Amino acid sequence: VWQAIQQQAFVASLLALIGCGLYYVLSGSFVIEQQRGAAFWPRIRLVTSARRHLGLLAAFVFGLLAWFNIPGTLLTPANIIFGASYVDVYARLPILWLTVGVLALGAAMALVYGFTRRTWPLPLAIALYVLVSLGGGIYSASVQRLIVLPDELNREQRYIVNNIDATRRAYSLHNVEEREVS
Repeated sequence: VWQAIQQQAFVASLLALIGCGLYYVLSGSFVIEQQRGAAFWPRIRLVTSARRHLGLLAAFVFGLLAWFNIPGTLLTPANIIFGASYVDVYARLPILWLTVGVLALGAAMALVYGFTRRTWPLPLAIALYVLVSLGGGIYSASVQRLIVLPDELNREQRYIVNNIDATRRAYSLHNVEEREVS
């Protein structure tokens, strides 16, 4: 239920951002100016109210992305077990915390974009998020392939034992008395 609420909030805010962006494009809220000098592209800027609105919506989208990034790692099935594995603990979680930091920075940069005349904060925030996401995926896959797979039993043993213990406790099997049957 909680994940469905988070996903619906994200989809609604992303659609609002896209819809408002299209509305501002079609309503003429973009001002196109010729640049002086040898510039090939004209300068495109938003009317102040549209810029603030889109900046706030972008900050909200960045905030929602940061909000539900970490908990999903603890609830997803890994290769051997359900929950966090070696790669999750030593590669994905640190990258996810870095991603949360980048998303928080991105939300702040979207607010700067919305309330100043600077045009670089929002594209930079998006580029940082894409860079950290792609780099984190490559790093996690490298750790899995180069460190875990060659020695999977030893690397994952602690997590397998914890998973079995949690399963026994969940089904109250740890209270069962074991006896020899002869």
